[in-house]
Amino acid sequence: MVENSLFLHGDSSAWPFRVEDFASTLGDVTDQQKIECLGPFQFDHLWIMTFTSGADMGELAARTEITVKGRRCLVNNPNRREIAVRVHWVPPKVPDELLI
Repeated sequence: MVENSLFLHGDSSAWPFRVEDFASTLGDVTDQQKIECLGPFQFDHLWIMTFTSGADMGELAARTEITVKGRRCLVNNPNRREIAVRVHWVPPKVPDELLI
């Protein structure tokens, strides 16, 4: 289901969102002809955008955020295998090589 998709997590204070709110921003970042569908997913501020192929996600998939309705909108690629976490504490016996 999410193979060629990105999740857009909008600022809930800018609610409600419509397709038109995303269209102006997406026109600057990606070719809209390559977007297969765009719509809300579970919540009105969480949207899913599916492309015709994984290669079509291009520049938008490389971004971490875009601006929608003048507010920050996070771009989440569920297919990305790398994650960044902040570690506040680990046991002293854990070698540094495992954390980098």
